[in-house]
Amino acid sequence: MTELNAMMARHESIKISERIKKGHDRIKVNGATSSRVPWGYYTEGPKYNRLMVPIDICRKYLPLVLKRCIGGDSCRTIATWLTAEGVPTMKGRPWNEGQIRQLIKNRTYAGRRTRNNDTETYQRCEAVVSMDLWERANEALRSRPRRGATPRGGNPPMLAKLRCLRCDSPMYRIKAGTGNFARYYYRCFGSGPQRKGCGSMVPYELLERMVAVRFLAWNDKTYQIAEWKEGKSWDAEIAQVQQDIRELAQNPMAEDFLTHMAEKQAELADYIERNNHREPGHYDYIDVLNADGSPMTIGQHFFDLDSEGRREHLKTHEIGAERTGTRQSRCDCA
Repeated sequence: MTELNAMMARHESIKISERIKKGHDRIKVNGATSSRVPWGYYTEGPKYNRLMVPIDICRKYLPLVLKRCIGGDSCRTIATWLTAEGVPTMKGRPWNEGQIRQLIKNRTYAGRRTRNNDTETYQRCEAVVSMDLWERANEALRSRPRRGATPRGGNPPMLAKLRCLRCDSPMYRIKAGTGNFARYYYRCFGSGPQRKGCGSMVPYELLERMVAVRFLAWNDKTYQIAEWKEGKSWDAEIAQVQQDIRELAQNPMAEDFLTHMAEKQAELADYIERNNHREPGHYDYIDVLNADGSPMTIGQHFFDLDSEGRREHLKTHEIGAERTGTRQSRCDCA
């Protein structure tokens, strides 16, 4: 009886597996979804034909997230902005850098659900951004400057790209001393295989105050924000065809491969020819005003930022520092 029950259970398990496989095949043929949907989408429709539909918050904020990324905002500042706007996450927690990075990298928002390193589209859905906007945002994300790992303990230092004026080597924050005598410094760590610095150490708080005051005094140009103005172009269509070509190239032995590839190449050439007579999109720069109506300077904007905002702003600036005497230091902000 035990052996008979085991055989019956196995046959029933095989039947269940076959029914599940048939159900997934039916969903795939219908172009429907059977997996978890990303933030900003929900599913609707009958069984085996449920489609992904974006919600209004996703339609409003996802394009703004990509445009802010293209404009130079970091994932940290975008997360802070979304939290301040009251945009909810999937778990109800505040936004963080990792979530913003996943939003920007997810090709679903451009209308394609992909796998195998974006070489295979297994489902199409309603897009909330164009393909060219998605690609511009990801290119901006890949080109962000990198500064190694965050030091252990405490917040990351404000000066993200600091170099020594003596030997032109990178400087990092360290903690010297113990107990009540512990102090933070920026220390030269050297460059090259030996990684031996020149020994220059600048007091941490002193140098950050010097940089903040110099930025306030020297950067008297009007602070402007970039706003993207859409133009007449076929960048989105070109990006879509290029993705189709990349996917076709993964399976050169497929039936009618040469015919499909030739069609896509001709379609791509047609869109490129149209783009030669386009009205390209461009950035408009808008002045930011103070409460009294006067133009805000770059120095004022920097001085009003918190430590995280100052760190993100300084990632695009080269700053040099050195200890010139027992109690004196100097810095050079480029």
